[in-house]
Amino acid sequence: GAAPIPGLAGREFGVCDANLGYRCVTLFATAETSAVNLTRRFYDDSYQARGAASQRRYPNEEMLRFLAGYRAGLDSVGTAAPRALELGCGSGANLWAMAKEGFEAHGVDLSPPGLQVCGEILKGWAQSAALVSADMTQLPYVSSTFDVAIDVFSTYCLNEDGFRRCLFEVDRVLRPGGQFFS
Repeated sequence: GAAPIPGLAGREFGVCDANLGYRCVTLFATAETSAVNLTRRFYDDSYQARGAASQRRYPNEEMLRFLAGYRAGLDSVGTAAPRALELGCGSGANLWAMAKEGFEAHGVDLSPPGLQVCGEILKGWAQSAALVSADMTQLPYVSSTFDVAIDVFSTYCLNEDGFRRCLFEVDRVLRPGGQFFS
């Protein structure tokens, strides 16, 4: 959540991201700084500085295999598009592919500048998705909303307690029989 990190005030905090070529930055923490705010600031700065180059352009291959297997198990006659949520959707590299494959795509991310880039990427692929700026440990959806939830290298930003809360939230927003890919 957004609780300040004890003992962090006045210290530097390093954040790295594999999608950015393991680029690391150092952020200065204040007494009000939380892990969520540090992460948000890191990604906001990255997207503002590098735009779409901040993340990969193409979807995760294993996620595509998972989605293809999920779609293959559906009776396509008279079936509505399955609803899919990506946690930490970033620049939309996975979302555009989810939408193109017939999913009703939804993405949640901490970074409003990232969501702006995501919207541009989706538009470039002639796809759409519902985008929400939120913390993946407090998902702003009613229970049993999604058929599928996706995490591609986003939950690694969470500590153990945050990861536990995220898993609870994923379980809550998945419909009975829903599937989680991480």
